[in-house]
Amino acid sequence: MPTPAAVESLAELLATRTPIVVIETHDERRVMALAAQVAQRNGREVWQWSASRGLRVAHNLKLELADLDSGKHADAADTRELPQALAAADKLKSQSLLLFLDVHPYLSNPVIARGMKELALKAESKGVQLVFVGHDIRLPDELAPYASRFELEPMTLERVKALFNEETQARRQRGGAAGTELQGERSVLDSLLRHLVGLPEPAVRHIVRLALGDGKINTADLARALAVKQETMGAAELLVFESKLPAIDQVAGMLALKRWLLLRREPFLNGEAAGLPPPRGVLLLGVQGAGKSLAAKAIAASWQVPLFRMDFGALFDKYQGESE
Repeated sequence: MPTPAAVESLAELLATRTPIVVIETHDERRVMALAAQVAQRNGREVWQWSASRGLRVAHNLKLELADLDSGKHADAADTRELPQALAAADKLKSQSLLLFLDVHPYLSNPVIARGMKELALKAESKGVQLVFVGHDIRLPDELAPYASRFELEPMTLERVKALFNEETQARRQRGGAAGTELQGERSVLDSLLRHLVGLPEPAVRHIVRLALGDGKINTADLARALAVKQETMGAAELLVFESKLPAIDQVAGMLALKRWLLLRREPFLNGEAAGLPPPRGVLLLGVQGAGKSLAAKAIAASWQVPLFRMDFGALFDKYQGESE
């Protein structure tokens, strides 16, 4: 379910009467639920278009065929092609949100881009707003001036814990072997939940259900979460997820650092409970080959937190970006 903050944030953006809202995500269900709650505030209709189902109207998330012409229901196949869907949307009389799902492959078509622009130009007078939903949306230049981007809330630790509790409760209600109490170490569970932060909600729910399947929270579940996060970050060029981490006892020397890690682990991972401000980070300074990178990896392994490496050489390279 969308959070009140997300609903309020989208409502504020739509209140600016921006003709087009762009939402890049894989999680269509969150977008649909969010749009439904926002539209419920002022009685707006929510319409959805997809290449497989055409243009349809959503009432309380129950899909019905679109009523396009004088009370006559049109066959959904009539609006599967996007130009026909845009023509049908142009006939809408009531204030509406039009969600175009996986629209990104079509935006490079000049005919479709022009149709979208014509609808956007009428948006304020007709009381309609377009919402583009897809995983990688690159707007053509002719649509960019009419569009605003909206980012879904990331999965915070609080939301991950709420989802875990929700799935745990559902497991208990199913009863039988699935309803037995969970087994495992609390530290492993805490580490698992931290590793799920930032992943898409469907991926988090899937990993949680896999972890709850055998009734045991163990390191195998942690490895699965790390694999999913590595796959998610795999396409990144500047930010690389580090998966193979050494143990802290593989780092020779650095006794002061090791003592500091023991003292500050709890404030770093759970500052509120410790009653101390969490440390902002660790600065490791030394000559090449002194073990700085190894120590950083060992710290992540010791505290069971994800580690990402940024390549500053690539960041300042002229083909990636230059400092100002």
